[in-house]
Amino acid sequence: MKQLCNGSYTLREAESLACTPDLQPPKLQDLIRDGNVLAFSYSGVQWLPKYQFVDFQVLPVIAELLKIARDAGATDRDLALWLLSPSTLLRPGPPAAHLDNAAAVVQAAHVHFQALW
Repeated sequence: MKQLCNGSYTLREAESLACTPDLQPPKLQDLIRDGNVLAFSYSGVQWLPKYQFVDFQVLPVIAELLKIARDAGATDRDLALWLLSPSTLLRPGPPAAHLDNAAAVVQAAHVHFQALW
């Protein structure tokens, strides 16, 4: 299990830290809109969870998780919270701690977001 990178970047922080051409503004906004970067609004600020980045590159599994959540009618904020919540399908720790095992996290996301209650 990887140690989670705590916290989130604001959109402004993420833009200033972006060190590759594909993450330069306004490209970052396009990636968020197109479902390739996880971001959510809170108190009028757009936040990007740090756990989705490795060397400021977005983990490829994020786009797949966003598609699963959005197809199920969940918000990006719902996905961000699920990634930090305890899961009986992925132990120990929350799904975000297992992003290096993309297949397991994707399977858990399908179970969670497609569950019928």
